[in-house]
Amino acid sequence: MYQRTFSITLFSGDLGLALQAQLKDSAGANSGAAVTAGFAELGNGQYTFTANLADDFSGSVCVAKQSAPAVILAAEAINPRSLPATAYVAPDNATIAAAASGIAAVAGAVAALPAPDNAKIASTAIAVTALAGAVAALPAPDNAKIVSTATAVTALAAAVGDITPLDATATAEAVQAALTTQGYTTGRAAAIDHLDLDVSAAGGATWSDAEQAQIRDALGIDGEKTPAAGGQLQAVAAKAAMIGSADVTFVSPISPDGTLVLVAGDDYLLSDGKGLAWRVANWAGPSLAGATMELVLITQAAYEAGDATACLTAPGTVTMEGADALFTAEIPGERTEGLLTSPPQTFFNYIYQVRVTTGLANRLTVVTNSVHVQPGSE
Repeated sequence: MYQRTFSITLFSGDLGLALQAQLKDSAGANSGAAVTAGFAELGNGQYTFTANLADDFSGSVCVAKQSAPAVILAAEAINPRSLPATAYVAPDNATIAAAASGIAAVAGAVAALPAPDNAKIASTAIAVTALAGAVAALPAPDNAKIVSTATAVTALAAAVGDITPLDATATAEAVQAALTTQGYTTGRAAAIDHLDLDVSAAGGATWSDAEQAQIRDALGIDGEKTPAAGGQLQAVAAKAAMIGSADVTFVSPISPDGTLVLVAGDDYLLSDGKGLAWRVANWAGPSLAGATMELVLITQAAYEAGDATACLTAPGTVTMEGADALFTAEIPGERTEGLLTSPPQTFFNYIYQVRVTTGLANRLTVVTNSVHVQPGSE
């Protein structure tokens, strides 16, 4: 008997897992019962497993979650410490000679390659040096102006965020109050009303060229007057009455460029038609029979710092539809309501990945892209 320690590498988010190990012989059959003792967690998805093995045992050890023993997360071969003596096999001189001939041919081809053009190399080096000098000579950025611009942009974003949207049920008083809040005085609103009344009252009159020119100037348009009472202002009023009355059509939160747009607190369920789905046409990767997947979100700051630790994970499914691979996942509202939103965060404040583990425990990342989380209603 001898003792051996195996290194197990899982996803960085696989923390605190209850694991088990199963020895398998060289034919792939279980050797004994699964073992749950001997594991040690090192952190960041790293574990070790220590076991006592018979000197002549040959096969492998497979690691899985205790809650899902059929899904192998990692495996490693085990070779016996000693092998029986084997009969001497004479070298295949013909094969050796053929290999030597091939090596000689390759060496000859390498020797026949043209010598490097040292003049071009030197010229390129001079150009690169000149470019580096030009870059070094660029003026340093004006940090004060950058900070001032950032402050102005932040203030503008805050002001826009304070605007209260109006729907079709808004009263005239609510519209007036909203206009006043955004800098339109009661005097301006009254002037607009007065202009509308003046034009409406003149709807049936024959206007002189001078009057028509004045009205067109007030409206900011060219062309003949509109014969209907109220003219263009009445058309504007009719359009304003339609605000908030349009139907909302929900589309997939995944944009054509692959970015994911979420609203904090919203449910993204397949049964509602808002589930998340990625289709890979003509799948050419490894077999997805028995594969599992999970959707993970990583903060943008952590990802850019080289840390791919997930702050949100959601299980998903993997199916094959003909030659296409389909990956789907759901995120309930109670999981999205805790996400950081933009504003005040940067526009893309998360990175998402679709991580797949095949039936043979091969791990691959199918999709990596950006996430924009918008504030939702409380």
